[in-house]
Amino acid sequence: MSKDFPALQQADFDTLTPPEVEKFNRYLVRELGATQIILGNLQETLAQTEADFNLAMAKSRLEYGGKKLENGKNYTETQKQDQALVDNALLAEAFALDKAKVEVYKGKINVLKAQSDLVRSVMVSVRTSMETERGAN
Repeated sequence: MSKDFPALQQADFDTLTPPEVEKFNRYLVRELGATQIILGNLQETLAQTEADFNLAMAKSRLEYGGKKLENGKNYTETQKQDQALVDNALLAEAFALDKAKVEVYKGKINVLKAQSDLVRSVMVSVRTSMETERGAN
């Protein structure tokens, strides 16, 4: 999270005032929006990396389809795949890293949504409590 709003637990809301809870809710909405933008950009990068990786792999497999092993035999499908992966190791690594980044940001969005649900629940509870107090007076 941030220095202003670290990850909070349900018990932490006992010490927050209603304005602080609302401020935290606005903060979460901003964080969620910013994180969704980052995720979108990462997904675009992932799509491009995947396309580059798949094209490079296909080219490598085709290249080894026309070559012979030292013993004069053709490459097996597994050997073609393995050699293509070796030839494109950097792209494979970039693809794996991009996938991992996307998953991290999906997880962050899930945490932000869960915290946002918790804050909204607290806000409703506070409003209900305040309305009950006003009605009793």
